[in-house]
Amino acid sequence: MELFEAVMQELDITWDDISTEKRIDGYIARGKARLEQIAGAPLNFDEEGEPRRLLLDYCRYANSRALEAFEQICIRSAEPAFECAGETK
Repeated sequence: MELFEAVMQELDITWDDISTEKRIDGYIARGKARLEQIAGAPLNFDEEGEPRRLLLDYCRYANSRALEAFEQICIRSAEPAFECAGETK
């Protein structure tokens, strides 16, 4: 499944709306940038795995306007996974 479609499904967005699609594209771009910043390396968001799961979580929290909670809950719990996967500096 394409990343954009996966995010739309995760957010239960079933309608077509250009402004919604632009907002989701922004969530995806900012989420990728933030997660790669944390990892210190490029990540693969196209395949199932921890980076994709975290990006979907990022988009869900962004859509709920709760990115502070994402940073507190998801990032702290994911940092060891990035290190274990060898995806950090």
